Amino acid sequence: MAIVLIFSRKERIAFYTLIFLAAVNLATAVFLKFNFKDFSPLNSDHGLTTSKILLSSVLTPVNERSKIIIENLDGLPDNDVLAFSFVHKSGIAGSDIRKKTFDHQEVTVCLTNNASSDLIISGMALSDDELWHIKSIKKDDKIQSTYPLVITPSGHVYITVEFTAAKIEQRIKAPWWKYLLKAQNFLAVQSRNFNYQKLRGATCINTNGLLVLKTDSKTEPYRNIHLNGLWQYKVEGDWEPDLQRVVNTLGFGTVIGFKNFDNGLNGDKLVPFSDEVTGSCFTVADQNKSVRVTKIAAYHGCCSVEALDSACYYYPAKNKMFPLFVSMPRTGQMLFPNGYNMGVNSVCFKPDYPFVLKVGKSDMERKRNFQSKIGLRIWKARDLNGSPISNAFILGADHLGAKGTNYDYQDEVLYIENVKIK
Repeated sequence: MAIVLIFSRKERIAFYTLIFLAAVNLATAVFLKFNFKDFSPLNSDHGLTTSKILLSSVLTPVNERSKIIIENLDGLPDNDVLAFSFVHKSGIAGSDIRKKTFDHQEVTVCLTNNASSDLIISGMALSDDELWHIKSIKKDDKIQSTYPLVITPSGHVYITVEFTAAKIEQRIKAPWWKYLLKAQNFLAVQSRNFNYQKLRGATCINTNGLLVLKTDSKTEPYRNIHLNGLWQYKVEGDWEPDLQRVVNTLGFGTVIGFKNFDNGLNGDKLVPFSDEVTGSCFTVADQNKSVRVTKIAAYHGCCSVEALDSACYYYPAKNKMFPLFVSMPRTGQMLFPNGYNMGVNSVCFKPDYPFVLKVGKSDMERKRNFQSKIGLRIWKARDLNGSPISNAFILGADHLGAKGTNYDYQDEVLYIENVKIK
């Protein structure tokens, strides 16, 4: 579209230029989908049985108690679903520093023996060794390197899985791949000028995998742990994953209603045909439980502490702010950004009255925002089947009134539980 405006306003030339750009976009999409989407499942069995058996793990009957309890230490998306993020080019000098703070490459699960007899894990397998890696297995604070693993009743084993994205990283070394990704990004940038965002290709890749555990349980000899990976070529702008891609990676079926920006609404209206809801404050749903807020993603300028990195709440008509968390400087392009001295940003609290959330300069109360725009969009949380999650919402903040304002609402993404909107 930009080329049309630069070279000619004649209808015929404009038409053929649009056809050309559409062809480029379609070709790029085909290459990206063909080369990235279909990874071969279970290319090594690690001493386990065949791939077909591993992919069809035995379901536990309703009347049977599971012998093994799986706990995802991230808390989300689910105990048997892990979410990872990886950035190819971070723009930060020093790869060691980047890996420690910039990517959410590692997730740990805790396995607990829920039976009265020993639980034996005789092996583990990953769906693709070129994407995932079992980094460590710990039992009683000691690294385990051999099978079988014997877990005594109520005992624990900690497994850390790493998203290496090695296969993707290897393919991206080819020069033509880089040109394709840059062409796709160029089209996305230019499309903003015309409120067009239905590009079929992407500069971010979602990939899924499995960690399969072989146990001695008769009712569930195989347990699957699902792995969701989000790979990103470069940081900031239209290189970032859109909010719909982020929430899907995190195991939600919430309909955001837009892709890279809010369909030209510029923060003035609710997004139609979406799960967005309106409200100026939250109330506690169950007074016997705490409200929990988890910072599940951040995609904004990185490497410096900004006001945008903070979250707090307050009571309407009162000026006192109650801080929730502040993130580390280099966690502005990742899932589950790290908080100062807190690890994953997850906070529980019990407010005394209806309360308002504020993330950076973005406030639930529109009158407090730049030009009274929507600073925090709020969506009803849904599971992957589309069913609403009781008393839970997803919030997306955009940094309003700044040079980088783009109304993508994934600068800071929060998940709040045990609340109703008012």
